[in-house]
Amino acid sequence: MTISVTWRNRSRVKSVVLEVDEHYVPIVCPKIQADYLLVTALLRDSVQRNAHPEYVFNKINRTDQPTMQVILNADEMRSGALLTAMGTSPAVLRDTLGQISPPETRLAYLQAGGVTIVRMLAKSNNSLPISLLFDHVRKAPGRKLVILAVDDASEYGSSERIGWIYDADHEFLNGNGIVQIAVTGRRCHDHMVRLLLAGVPEERLLCQADELEAAKTVTLTDIDTIFLLQDLTSYELALQVEGVLTKRLEEDAT
Repeated sequence: MTISVTWRNRSRVKSVVLEVDEHYVPIVCPKIQADYLLVTALLRDSVQRNAHPEYVFNKINRTDQPTMQVILNADEMRSGALLTAMGTSPAVLRDTLGQISPPETRLAYLQAGGVTIVRMLAKSNNSLPISLLFDHVRKAPGRKLVILAVDDASEYGSSERIGWIYDADHEFLNGNGIVQIAVTGRRCHDHMVRLLLAGVPEERLLCQADELEAAKTVTLTDIDTIFLLQDLTSYELALQVEGVLTKRLEEDAT
C-alpha cells in the first residue's frame, strides 16, 4: 500500500487489491467503498474457525455496500479475468505469479541418499486442504512413502474434533505408487481406521503415535520420494522427523 500513495497520501493508482478476512468483510468493504468482492473459497472450514459455509455466507451477506459486485467461489481463471478488467495486463499478472514461491515452512524439498523428501504443510481439522494434498501425492510419479504428522500439536490433551478425518479423501492414498503410509500422532489410530475404510491394505500401514519413532522404523528401501505432511503447529517436530529420515537415508547410501 505504501507505494500506492504519495507522501501526501494521494493515490498513485486507479485500482487497489486488498486481501480481507471473511469476518471483516462487513466492516472493511463499506469503509473503502469496494467495487468487487472476490470470494475464492467459501467452503466448510475447521470447527474452531468457521465450521459451516452458511456461517461465513451470512456474515458476507450483511455487508452494507449495495454497489459492490460479489463473485463467489471464483476459480483462477475468473480471478485473473477480474484483475485484467481492473487494468492488470495478462503479462504482468503472469510474471508476478511466476515470482511467487511458498515459504519453507509450507513447502520444502531435500535430497538425501538418492531419495527426495518433500515436506508439505497439511492444515489439520480441515478436510479440504488435506484432500488436495492427498490428491497431489497420488499424482506424483515413482514409488512413494507417506508420513502423516498432521495432528494439531496444541490439542494433544483433547479428544474432540475428529470428524474432519472421515471427511478427507484418504482414498487418494490407496495405491498410485504409494508403498507405505506411516500414520503418527495422537490420532494415529483414527487415521489408520480411515485408511482401512479407504481400502488401503493393512500391511502397507505403520501406526505409531510417536512421530520420531515412526521416522526411525519406517521402511526406506526401494522408494523415490518421501512425502512428510505436517500441520501448522508441528513444524518444529516435522524438522526433527526430517532430520531422522535424512540421517538414515545418508547412512544407508554409504
